[in-house]
Amino acid sequence: MRIGDLSRQTGIPVPTIKYYQREGLLPYGERAGYNQVHYAEEHLRRLRLVRALVELGRLPIATAKQVLSAVDDPENDLFNALGQVHYAVTERPGEIPPATGPVEELLARLGWQVSENNPSRVALAGLLGTLTELGHTELLSSLTDYAELAGRLAALDVGFLDHRGSQDEVLESAVVITLLGDVLVSLLRRMAQESHSARFRDS
Repeated sequence: MRIGDLSRQTGIPVPTIKYYQREGLLPYGERAGYNQVHYAEEHLRRLRLVRALVELGRLPIATAKQVLSAVDDPENDLFNALGQVHYAVTERPGEIPPATGPVEELLARLGWQVSENNPSRVALAGLLGTLTELGHTELLSSLTDYAELAGRLAALDVGFLDHRGSQDEVLESAVVITLLGDVLVSLLRRMAQESHSARFRDS
């Protein structure tokens, strides 16, 4: 396929594709003659992953290059490469009071294996500290219930990845599932809250 085909199949403008090439995010195609460059399915998969990282994950170009470098490292297994993607698309917490104790207790209680430098772990500690300062301890008392629901969602997420083919496809799906899955759950939760709160109006 040619670069125009890449553009049509992904919806990414040709100038943007060329920009990704110049930045080292997408390999150049194979030159087949004067002013003719051909691209393979591997280019299509990589371009979709780049789009997921840069446009959906909103990663800076430099960070996206680091993630792709980890993906392409032959000594890096899929688990580690997936971790690189997950950590890259997770927002780091700001300067908020930490509450590491409840997080440590929760992880031990659930038996979850979570790296100490996982940004979500750090962010959760900060969130729990903020909840404590605000006096909303009802959320803290239900922390295990929330975590168990999250565990069921995570099992669904990982299950989707089992059906993907190449490593690029798995990582692209991981980005999409992580980011859009969060939006999906949030929207469903808000609709469910309205439905459950209707009983107060009708009582």
